[in-house]
Amino acid sequence: MHFSYQLPPLLLLALTGLGCGAHRGTADHHYEALKADITRLQADQDRILERLEGLEARKGPNPREEQVASGDRPPLKVVVLQPESEEADDLGEADEPEDNDAPRTLVRVHGNHEAGGRKAKKEDSKPEADAERDYQEALSLLKKKQHRRALELFTAFQVRYPANPRIETALFWMAECYEALGDLPRAIEYYEAVIARFPQGSKTPDALLRLATYHKKHGADARARELLLRLRSDFPQSESTRRAPKD
Repeated sequence: MHFSYQLPPLLLLALTGLGCGAHRGTADHHYEALKADITRLQADQDRILERLEGLEARKGPNPREEQVASGDRPPLKVVVLQPESEEADDLGEADEPEDNDAPRTLVRVHGNHEAGGRKAKKEDSKPEADAERDYQEALSLLKKKQHRRALELFTAFQVRYPANPRIETALFWMAECYEALGDLPRAIEYYEAVIARFPQGSKTPDALLRLATYHKKHGADARARELLLRLRSDFPQSESTRRAPKD
């Protein structure tokens, strides 16, 4: 880039007229001062022009901007997902883009999608299998009348598997264990927990009958009648209803 600057013609004529006028005294003094100012301004302008030209030269064209402007894009790396049984050397040339000179990036996937799905399903089923095993072990101890040990395992079961479908029956068996061990307040607490948490559960009729029997035995006839009424109303076809007293 080139910059040029010329003094205006009228200013040159004025300087010439001042130099040739008849009054040389004050005019000459003003002339010399004006000339010095013009010389200084001209030097400042030259320095500014030199700096501008230097900046333009250093800046130069931006290759990335030219590439984007031309519509070109840098080549992308190729990512290949490969099962473990395959080797990278077995990949054919057709797997590579013809105009891509960039090095390939190989991502290896061990196994295959189907096998991974089966593995995940197997891992998901493991907690269910563990829960069933623990439940059956506790129930086996209950059937052997090892109530204290069965109670410990049922307690651990409800802590470890709070959302398991067996929780309802586990709570009921815990109430039975407490009743067999003579801890009736705790037994009542767990029978009531079964009724409150599972109002339509499979063990709720048994819990209602057990509570009704307990309250009848201890003189709480009103409470016993209330529980029996609910038993007959909510579970008319249950075995507990058929075994319940009629009065």
